[in-house]
Amino acid sequence: MYEISVLKQNLQSKLPGKKSQYKMAPSDRAVRDQALNISDLRKSAVLIILFNKNNNLHVLLTQRASYKGPHGGQISFPGGKFEEHKDQNLQSTAIRETYEEIALGRDDYEILAPLSPLFIPISKISVQPFVAFSTNILKAKPDGYELVDLYKVPISILQDPINIKKNILNDLEYPYYDFKGKKIWGATAMMISELLDVL
Repeated sequence: MYEISVLKQNLQSKLPGKKSQYKMAPSDRAVRDQALNISDLRKSAVLIILFNKNNNLHVLLTQRASYKGPHGGQISFPGGKFEEHKDQNLQSTAIRETYEEIALGRDDYEILAPLSPLFIPISKISVQPFVAFSTNILKAKPDGYELVDLYKVPISILQDPINIKKNILNDLEYPYYDFKGKKIWGATAMMISELLDVL
């Protein structure tokens, strides 16, 4: 069983940031980041919820509903856009969106610390991830509107190099984590990469 005190301690150290994120980034990511105007990005936040199951550390991932847009149908973390009239800060955004999407309230987990922010060029969003630990994960359920499924993924699967694969599209490499045939890629994979290095 993973001791959450170890994770808390690791999160207090200097975060690896882009060095870790870029391990799972598309091959043109560094070039696209250079062209970003950070002042134009909208703010958002997600919650990376960890929990112990069968004496092993797991992370909770969600499956977004299919829709016309860059992130439709993707596997992601619960979260969403900052709303000024609802949220005091980005942590409030992560808490609110998590409850709306998977029915886990503030009493169902402990927020440990933030990871490094991540910029998403295609949707012009800046994402702030927060790491949390839950002992009440059985309450989690998808809302059926924004989300269609939940996945409880062992950290050990994400750490195993055999499950890191690549797609080639238009001469670009897109790395992803393979979880039972599901592709975890893009911003979610980049955040997981930093989390794994912290762990």
